[in-house]
Order: sequence, then structure tokens, then C-alpha cells
Amino acid sequence: MDNTYFDMQITNSDPSSTIGEQVTILKNHSLFDIESESMEEEVSFTFDEWDMPTEFVKPELG
Repeated sequence: MDNTYFDMQITNSDPSSTIGEQVTILKNHSLFDIESESMEEEVSFTFDEWDMPTEFVKPELG
């Protein structure tokens, strides 16, 4: 089986929090050992680099 490489974007956001949202992009992502029919289990992976275009901000206290 040939490896397929792709970018994966992950967004973390909690509307009840004051820290906003954080976006992370894993680049050149590749999954290993994906013999199962569903992705409901842990799998090994690699990525070459990452970007974080949006970061959490400091929480508002008080």
C-alpha cells in the first residue's frame, strides 16, 4: 500500500472560555498501520512540519 500524504487542520475552541480558539495545521501527514475498517482506534503517524495560524489568547481574569 502506498502512503498518502495530506495536511490536517485541528481547531480547539470552547465558547465558555475567554481564551478564544487555536488552530494547528500538521503538514505532510501520513498514517501508518491502517488495516482496520474504521478510525476509532489509535494509529501511528508522522508529519514534517506544522503551523499555528491562530493561537489562544491570555484568559480574562475576574
